[in-house]
Amino acid sequence: MAVALAPQLFDQVEEAPKDVMDPQLGVNIVDLGPIYALTWDEENNALII
Repeated sequence: MAVALAPQLFDQVEEAPKDVMDPQLGVNIVDLGPIYALTWDEENNALII
């Protein structure tokens, strides 16, 4: 049974990586550039980064 990710939860998931800092550079991983997009795969209930 597939469960859709609520828009408000997706917004929280989308913001969370901005709190993950590279310890050597002191920059969050979103601003560093390795994350291009976040999408929710409803068929597999998975977050695609």
